[in-house]
Amino acid sequence: MADPGTDANDVRVANDAFYKALSAGSIEDISAAMPTDRRLPEIATVK
Repeated sequence: MADPGTDANDVRVANDAFYKALSAGSIEDISAAMPTDRRLPEIATVK
């Protein structure tokens, strides 16, 4: 089982990186700070 303290710290670090990039106004840095959802292509595919 994952350590809840570690998970919370990972979320905090990701949030800090996102908001730092957001305040700098850099689209590239914002994109880099956001987690990727590997399911997106499957969800977005129209059949």
